[in-house]
Amino acid sequence: MIIETPRLVLRPFEDKDTLPFIAYRCDPEVAKYQSWDAPYPEAEAITFIEAMKRATPGVPREWYQLAIELLATGETIGDCAFCICADDERQAEIGFTLAPAHLWHWLWNRSCKMLAQSSVW
Repeated sequence: MIIETPRLVLRPFEDKDTLPFIAYRCDPEVAKYQSWDAPYPEAEAITFIEAMKRATPGVPREWYQLAIELLATGETIGDCAFCICADDERQAEIGFTLAPAHLWHWLWNRSCKMLAQSSVW
């Protein structure tokens, strides 16, 4: 699954995402709003990315995460996740994590719209 606009790409995780993924997850300002603690261990990042590479999107009750990449630079700047609700598969929860340097309003807003308009459900 790849979702693209003129500025962003939401795509499956790749090995090249490991270092930027660790970097933003190690930021205490990012971690305080999430379910992990900073610093985020490299081994957990590798395990997570490998799991996402094998995961199937759209499975009820299972979270699926996509890397968020700036199209112009190829830089991984965050990730977005979704989980189809088990009791009503017409609904889903979504979440986003962005590197602090990329917390621009248009960016997370656009990522949300991209995900909502995709055909993953």
